[in-house]
Amino acid sequence: MTNFLNAPKTPIVAMVMEATPDKIITKVRKAIIDGADCIGIQIECIEKAYRTETHYQKIFEACAGKPLYLTSYRHRANEGMTDEQCIDELLFASTIAKQYSNVLCDVMGDTYCASQYQITKDESAIQKQRALVDHIHEMGCEVLISSHFQAFLPAEIVIDCAKGQAERGADIIKMMKKDGHFRPPMPFDEAVSYTHLTL
Repeated sequence: MTNFLNAPKTPIVAMVMEATPDKIITKVRKAIIDGADCIGIQIECIEKAYRTETHYQKIFEACAGKPLYLTSYRHRANEGMTDEQCIDELLFASTIAKQYSNVLCDVMGDTYCASQYQITKDESAIQKQRALVDHIHEMGCEVLISSHFQAFLPAEIVIDCAKGQAERGADIIKMMKKDGHFRPPMPFDEAVSYTHLTL
């Protein structure tokens, strides 16, 4: 079965940011018709009342076996939750999603210690992240570590961020500028080369 690491080409991922299962399923079906290779479900956008096994089963079944990319960021319906609670939501959804397809889990680079550039330097948080990555791998899922920036940054900072993400066990690293101009997810070695070429 195709996943994010063995895809024959760079996949087109449809990111779905809706609050209810019906709206999510409608967008998923439209995305598949439009040619999406993978489906991204942003759990933080889903109203908490709908984060149940039954609702997730309906959502993931509608994804028709496409590889799934799941996030559980701090904002939207997750606002006010601890990082541990956000991760619990991610793991719960991923356990169900794994029954329907391959799953890529997004772990923020400052999980357990909110930090500048969304990449923590706190050693205790880093160790917890590594343990989390190991646990997600044991579940049979892949891991993307993400950092969202407020501005374009010097190459040295971006490379340091990329190394930090890779050293924590990420299968894929992602760095994104929050105004919509982004550096796409890519394997670590490619990211370093990309950084040298573009900054």
